[in-house]
Amino acid sequence: MKTTGRTSAWLLAAALLVVGCRGEAEGEVEDDTAAVSALVTSSTEHVAAAPISAAVDWTDAQRAILASLSPLPARAPADPTNRWSTSDAAAELGDRLMRDPRLSVTGQRSCVDCHRPAHDWTDGKRRPEPVLGDDSFDIIDRNTPTLWGVGLQRWFFWDGGSDTLWGAAIRHLESGAIMGATRLGLVQRVGRDDELRRLYEDAFGDWTLALDELPSEGRPGARPRHNPQRQAWDSLTEQQRFDVDATTAKIGKAFDAALRRLIAPPSAFDTFVAELDETGSSNALSAAAVRGLNLFIAPDGCVRCHSGPAFSDGAFYDTDLRTLEGGTPDWGRLRGVRQLLDDTFVGRGIHGDASPFHPRNTEVAALPSVPDPNWAKLFRTPTLRRIAHTAPYQRDGRFELLEEVIEHYMVTARALGLRGLSEGERGDLLAFLEVL
Repeated sequence: MKTTGRTSAWLLAAALLVVGCRGEAEGEVEDDTAAVSALVTSSTEHVAAAPISAAVDWTDAQRAILASLSPLPARAPADPTNRWSTSDAAAELGDRLMRDPRLSVTGQRSCVDCHRPAHDWTDGKRRPEPVLGDDSFDIIDRNTPTLWGVGLQRWFFWDGGSDTLWGAAIRHLESGAIMGATRLGLVQRVGRDDELRRLYEDAFGDWTLALDELPSEGRPGARPRHNPQRQAWDSLTEQQRFDVDATTAKIGKAFDAALRRLIAPPSAFDTFVAELDETGSSNALSAAAVRGLNLFIAPDGCVRCHSGPAFSDGAFYDTDLRTLEGGTPDWGRLRGVRQLLDDTFVGRGIHGDASPFHPRNTEVAALPSVPDPNWAKLFRTPTLRRIAHTAPYQRDGRFELLEEVIEHYMVTARALGLRGLSEGERGDLLAFLEVL
């Protein structure tokens, strides 16, 4: 399990957006003024370099950092737990399902109603309105994140409650607040629709479920115990439950294949890096944005957490926002790990396609069954790609402007006695964020 410490210097102050790298390790807590060296991610630990002015040539070390941030891949790499993750046929089914409102309990909400393509795969709201579902207590208390580069992530949801993209898709579908679908209802809708069934069979082979022998709706764990959906699920034989779960997993893997192709278009930053590599210079960024880039990749800079082409290391940190807006407790990685370990659709589960000894699966197997209570303060580093277009910010959407996010970390830095950033540096950092 990866460990990290808390940041020092202005990294905490400028630790960007929804996650500032004032992180606590899973299983390790250090002082606020601890050295930042423990925060170095695998993509940057060998290339830390001093900031320079826009007029000075880039050093080899700085070029190495830039090369680790750009370009983006044409699509996310294959997921070993989903053998169809690069399948064109599976992606076609997944794309169709994302736009189908019949999957929701009301028949009026599809995935793209919250993850809108025209809004950079977000909805522009602080938090989406809940759909009418049987788990009415499960309100939506998190901001809708962008889907750009979602297939590049290691963990899913703000709290890392899923370790596979296909499992995360199923959890969204079955959430009483988000879509309100049931496992039996999902397979009934796909299997009884001629077009969806054809796409399913193109991707996965013959449809094998005997739908007439199954209830029209139902899923495990529906509350309370006398809930008709739970009773319908409990009425199935063990083999029927396994078969329904196996089909549901394949439907989730179709979503995975489609989502894995959502890669943000090249930005001005990508143009800058490409031209710098090809010709040794570039005018693709303003002087302010270049200064902001220098701050970003400094030894104590934001790149410590926001690394790689997605500008996220995928790890979990304390952002000094430990409750939701209004003071409601938010249990972070603590709740996420508990949900992950209790989920049917995990990579190391019976429906995953990778060996139990694959590193992805052994990493999950090593998670403690009783997580450290301090993990309640930890949340996953989000991508910064297209960040200027995906407001509002933070996991509960409390900030409308990037300037507010940066100021939040300035306040935190001052409380810790750290220097923070000057007004001019904050403007430069903002200018850089706007070109991502």
